[in-house]
Amino acid sequence: MPHPDLDAPGLSQAAASTSESYTAPIDIIPAEILHKIFEALDSSADWTTPSVLRASHVCRLWRQLIHASSAFWSQLDLFTSNAEVDLHAAYWLDRAGSQPLSITIRSYRSKEGLETVSEDIVRVRLDRLRGVLQPTMARWVSFSAIIQPDLIESFFSGFRGMTPSLKSMSICAAFWNEDAGGDEDEDDWNEYDYLALPIHVPFFGDPHHAPGAIQGISVRATDCVPTFATFGLSITDLELNIEQGAPIHSYTVLDMLRTCPNLKELVLAGIDLIPSIVQSENPRLVELSQLTYLLVDGLKGIENVLIFIHAPSVQRVYHRYLEWNDRLSVALFQISGSSNFIVDFRIWPNANIKSNNWDYVPRFRGWPITLGAVEHFVVATPPFLRLLSIPNAHILSLANVPFDVVRLLALSTTHLENATLAAISQCPATLHPIFIRKTGKCRFTHIFKYF
Repeated sequence: MPHPDLDAPGLSQAAASTSESYTAPIDIIPAEILHKIFEALDSSADWTTPSVLRASHVCRLWRQLIHASSAFWSQLDLFTSNAEVDLHAAYWLDRAGSQPLSITIRSYRSKEGLETVSEDIVRVRLDRLRGVLQPTMARWVSFSAIIQPDLIESFFSGFRGMTPSLKSMSICAAFWNEDAGGDEDEDDWNEYDYLALPIHVPFFGDPHHAPGAIQGISVRATDCVPTFATFGLSITDLELNIEQGAPIHSYTVLDMLRTCPNLKELVLAGIDLIPSIVQSENPRLVELSQLTYLLVDGLKGIENVLIFIHAPSVQRVYHRYLEWNDRLSVALFQISGSSNFIVDFRIWPNANIKSNNWDYVPRFRGWPITLGAVEHFVVATPPFLRLLSIPNAHILSLANVPFDVVRLLALSTTHLENATLAAISQCPATLHPIFIRKTGKCRFTHIFKYF
């Protein structure tokens, strides 16, 4: 029976007019198909399954279209909990044809289906999987592996081949599926109280690159310290995360950096509550002549690495959760003094450190230091500030510092445009104006209470 509203006067004419206009493809998909799409994509408990694979379950037509595309098969999610992980990889690789490959290796597909197997069994599975993957190394564009600490070294050491197309790589020594896209809980974390041994990654870069040409590869390593073959010459972005409690020697980290001489960005991160890096005897200096970005984030003992890095081109230096000591003060002095290009310099101390750390005076040789290129300056540690001059700073942000330090730094610059001052102490009873030597307007914002 016709719906009365559809036969109402005027509606038929509107429908005819609409039929002559463009109709988006989504508008012609039947509602029942859309419902199946929503159910497949949003209600799936298997959070590791790629969305396109879920979409292939909607209907036969979609399955045929998706499975007929070699690009669909080029993104491999592989799980060592699967007893036939090597056969699974071979099946997908066969259908991927000559497509560039993105490969991810993890422990398990879903938490509910996690099986407990011995280390020897997992080792055999990884060996078989490596045999399947190795012939395809030339087509890798991204590679990510989360492997338990005892097996990660042997897994990588067995690879031999060129990776001329590789753009990103992630290596993690762990049991859980870190960054897998689902929520982590306490059962996801491994109970290991030691760090995996340094591992060697025997990948080789493109031998046909022109001399001096940098491929530009991004690498992230978690709870392992990799060194690289000639592949390391193409690494421009490197992030090291130390999240486990066992200390490692500084020469281990320095050896890693030495195999990546063309780094442009370096992130060294960890947990500030545990000693992560211990001092080594007689380590050699590492030259990072192209490094422009350095971030240290809560990695305790990092001074034992920084003091042996020479980065004459660094432009941005960030150090979060800093805790002063003599070696760290010398390391920061060397970094800030060896580069004439630092435009952004920021230091945040650890909020949990003892109050007497605020009174620590850095032992710089040849102070004061002039950071002539700095435009953006954020430091919240008073003793360090007394030893600096920032004549070209455009932005100044100071917190928990005495008034005389504010005056000192404000008068040292002739380009100040914006200043943020918070919790300034030791203010005199009578405040005298601070005359900023600048042609133009200086705006002070976010001036909080003095105490």
